[in-house]
Amino acid sequence: LAYAVGSSQFGLYFAAFPLAYLAGYAALFAPGGWGVREGALVWLCGGGAVALAVSLLQRVVLTLLELVLFALSLWSWRHD
Repeated sequence: LAYAVGSSQFGLYFAAFPLAYLAGYAALFAPGGWGVREGALVWLCGGGAVALAVSLLQRVVLTLLELVLFALSLWSWRHD
């Protein structure tokens, strides 16, 4: 899967993730920013199927990363 990004859009896409993450963090009504971060990322990237797929994929990847880090910390704590 390849998606060409023009140099004029690179700054927007580069800033979109931290801005969307901040929006999800600031949304106190949504635990873990569920839905808010994804919606903000899609909105900041201009909408469309690619933006939606990227926003959902980043949620899955970050959730799996958090689970792996939790498992490693639990394993480390039990083996001290």
